[in-house]
Amino acid sequence: MPTVWVAGVDLEVEYGFQLTDEGSVLDAATLVPAEIVLPTVVGAYFAGPGQVGVREFVLTGYVAGSTFAGTRQRLERLTDLTQLGEVTIRLADRATMMIRGTVVAVRAVNMRPQFLQTRVDVAIVVRAAVPYWREVMALSTRLGTLAAPEPMPMGSASVAPDYWLFGPVTNPVLKGYDYMGNELWASTLTIALGANDALRLRSSAFDMTIWKYIASATGVQDDTLLVSGSGVFPRPLHANRSSFQFSQWPLVGTSAPSGVAVYPRMWV
Repeated sequence: MPTVWVAGVDLEVEYGFQLTDEGSVLDAATLVPAEIVLPTVVGAYFAGPGQVGVREFVLTGYVAGSTFAGTRQRLERLTDLTQLGEVTIRLADRATMMIRGTVVAVRAVNMRPQFLQTRVDVAIVVRAAVPYWREVMALSTRLGTLAAPEPMPMGSASVAPDYWLFGPVTNPVLKGYDYMGNELWASTLTIALGANDALRLRSSAFDMTIWKYIASATGVQDDTLLVSGSGVFPRPLHANRSSFQFSQWPLVGTSAPSGVAVYPRMWV
């Protein structure tokens, strides 16, 4: 069976935990449609986008030491996982995926007969407040030109890409379009980039910043580069929460010679 990593720690190597059952850890989408019920009308009506609740799953395995004392020691160390708070969890057979969750319980049950058996069955209960799996490595997607914008690969969760624009270009423009090619937003940056220069625009709602890299690997934050009245800050990519991971978001294009959007695909 696959090995489990919690917070980057191999539970088999560190605690002697042998995984025997992944349970529902890799279940498919768990969308719960918002719905309303009307008096005198049979059934219900969907009334909005799907809602994704907390994901809970149980990893079942066992701990076995050469002695009773050794097994208890391993088990005591394993229960320390409940004190770590939110951690990353990864399985060996899905090495490119991880999810952030909190270990809320480590339940142990002695196997019978207890006076002969040093092995203990263990159930590790995990709750993920944000129930999305994500790629361990962020995906880098090439941006298209303004004349031929590029669609972005979509997961089933919204993301906030880092947009990178590379020179040489003067006053680079970044634009987003819907699937029909209609412009949704535009951002113009007042800067001249040389062949070895770059701009990084972080579109996260909590970190909407602009970084310039002028002939250097060290970035300098400069949020004044967005031209006033020339548009808006680059938008995050909002998923419809019902698409497969190979679906695509609307299009993004730039006037820069080259550019990329960096983000992990995420899905339920």
